[in-house]
Amino acid sequence: VAAVLCSGVAGRWEQRNNLRTWQRILPTPAYQGSFTTPEAKYLYGEYGEQFNVVAWETVADTIPATEHASEIIALHLAQRPGARRFLVAGRGAFSICKRLLDLPQAQAITWFDPDPAYPARLLSILPERFMSGVERLEIPRADIRRWLSRTQAQYDVIILNCPDATTLALNRYFTREFFQLLKAHLSASGVIGVRVSAGENFMSENRVNVGASVFATLRSVFPYLVVKPGDESWLLVSASPGLITAPAALRDRFAAIPGANRLYPADGLMALYLPQRIEYETQCYAAAVQSTPTNLLLNTDRSPKALLHSLLFAAHEAGGAASLGSVIRTFALHGILILPIGLLLFPLLRIIFLLRRQAPPERFAQARRSGVR
Repeated sequence: VAAVLCSGVAGRWEQRNNLRTWQRILPTPAYQGSFTTPEAKYLYGEYGEQFNVVAWETVADTIPATEHASEIIALHLAQRPGARRFLVAGRGAFSICKRLLDLPQAQAITWFDPDPAYPARLLSILPERFMSGVERLEIPRADIRRWLSRTQAQYDVIILNCPDATTLALNRYFTREFFQLLKAHLSASGVIGVRVSAGENFMSENRVNVGASVFATLRSVFPYLVVKPGDESWLLVSASPGLITAPAALRDRFAAIPGANRLYPADGLMALYLPQRIEYETQCYAAAVQSTPTNLLLNTDRSPKALLHSLLFAAHEAGGAASLGSVIRTFALHGILILPIGLLLFPLLRIIFLLRRQAPPERFAQARRSGVR
């Protein structure tokens, strides 16, 4: 072991594995190095004009993602034009925060990542050309739930740009308790936006279930909710009225913000809020909420839905999704009661089988003649 450590073989082996992981996603020359946090290992490098971070066999962050970040900011500001204090959490949140720095009215921007150690490590290796204005960002370097429980800060817009809740770590960002915590830090007319995966023209049953879970959980906390449809949908909620989906009105709201057109073209909002798509997606979620028991949709800390969604997606990928998915939903609905019912049902059916097997043949023959089956 000492010889291996001294020879540097371990380091070269790690470098080789890092390169193989990187090559599956991006060209080899773009790779520059790696860093590790308590939660994950990240590979990074520059490809084209962008700085990329790879983790979990996918591109976890791309800097700058200017177009996407601008669109996210625009759809939130159109609902709350006077917003000055922002909280942004999730994967790729840095690009959103950087774009907010260009907004004249932005006074406070707080950045969180699902991995609390990630922001500091990212800034330590990020090229200088991406660092302008970073000193204005508030980076707590702590778990968002713990930090919010200790602060009195209030925000006008809270953006949750997280992947779907398919792991317990991500599920913490989609529970009723977390939404209640965010509500306590929301200004009187503030808006919270939650990202969910959906579909541009078609939504599978599993996608509807995931979105309906977020939909139902948000509705249990906030009285007002609207949907921004698309492959990447946003559920926008508020504790006060004022949320709208009329494209022209949203365009006019956004266009009235000083400097907004340098951030995102106001007419672009007309394509984001398509009335037919809003109606279709909202109806899908509402129908799922009506037809599904509440305890299968409501996401709480004590009853997380991440594992259920993961099982349903796995069942779909394995084929035979209708039968296997039905079994998973039944078990999730009735829980542990299925086990004692099964244990009681088996001996009962076994006794019936044995009794029928031991019945005299004449009795069955007479039953057949009389037409009894």
